[in-house]
Amino acid sequence: MVPPRARLADYVELPGRLGVRPDLVLVDGRARVHCMREGFCLLRSGGVLLVHDAQREQYGAALSALGRPVFHEPWKIGQLCVVRKP
Repeated sequence: MVPPRARLADYVELPGRLGVRPDLVLVDGRARVHCMREGFCLLRSGGVLLVHDAQREQYGAALSALGRPVFHEPWKIGQLCVVRKP
């Protein structure tokens, strides 16, 4: 279940308030679906979103919506996924 964004708004929105455009965003922690979306928006063109525990079913739709996710090895736990921003 995805937690309501309002409950974790400060957590999710903090990087956007810092005014940075990173080349790499690592998502691992709370509110991952919201952080994936926010982090991907902040990435520079050509940047990479890296998601830990990406094998979890609840992340599939969010990852696919961002682009072409590449899953590294068919791990059962701790799988990494990379999505490059065009």
